[in-house]
Amino acid sequence: MVDEYPSERHYGVTMMGRRPIKMKEFIDLNYGALTPPSPHDRRIHLGWKSDVTITDEGVKVYGLPYSSPELQAVRDYVEGKVSVFSDPDSTNHVTVLIKGHPDPILADLSWTAMKDLTIPEFLEIAEAARAEDPEETANFEARLARVRRARFDRMHFIAVEHKLARSYMTIAEAQKKAEIVTAGQHSPRRAPLPGTAQPGSVASETGATGVRKIGPGFQPPIEGQVQHTNDETDKASNLLPRPDTTGKLL
Repeated sequence: MVDEYPSERHYGVTMMGRRPIKMKEFIDLNYGALTPPSPHDRRIHLGWKSDVTITDEGVKVYGLPYSSPELQAVRDYVEGKVSVFSDPDSTNHVTVLIKGHPDPILADLSWTAMKDLTIPEFLEIAEAARAEDPEETANFEARLARVRRARFDRMHFIAVEHKLARSYMTIAEAQKKAEIVTAGQHSPRRAPLPGTAQPGSVASETGATGVRKIGPGFQPPIEGQVQHTNDETDKASNLLPRPDTTGKLL
């Protein structure tokens, strides 16, 4: 006998004085063994639910990051938030349910240093890491305040000494300056010049004012006749005269 408890009488609910070992035999004979729920079902029905948004790093619940290739594969197709179910007794995995996706998705803990912990244990570790001595906190804040004040005073002194312009403008200043620089300005109405064509209308199929067709069969845009000259005469007139070399040695 390994333990006395299974052989002792039990007076709990529905036991009515029967021994646990005999009750187990009765259940096995009449009902059969019950299979344990899957990890997904256990987390979905008994775990802690969180509604979060999927990012490039996966999902983050209770300060712990989770991701998996299956989760990243559907990240771009998810609209809105997803439901994440965590096991408070284990930080290793979470179950992700996505609307429109038929199956639950398993995501693994990315922060491997926090594996095999419960969520309360992780929160205690995080709290201890962030805890700080109040006196030390006051010293740091005082040092930061002194450094920031010294930097502000120095920058103000440099700006006043060199008359540097500010790098910003207030709303009131912007409105006042806009009223001054734009006073009397009017946007002229755009109209084409007489006898000209608008940009982009030269090749229009419907035609446009100021566009004239040229070539055989069309009236020239300029009145007058074109004079045609003899090609040979025209070429000869463009040649330089022969130099006079009479009585000169070359």
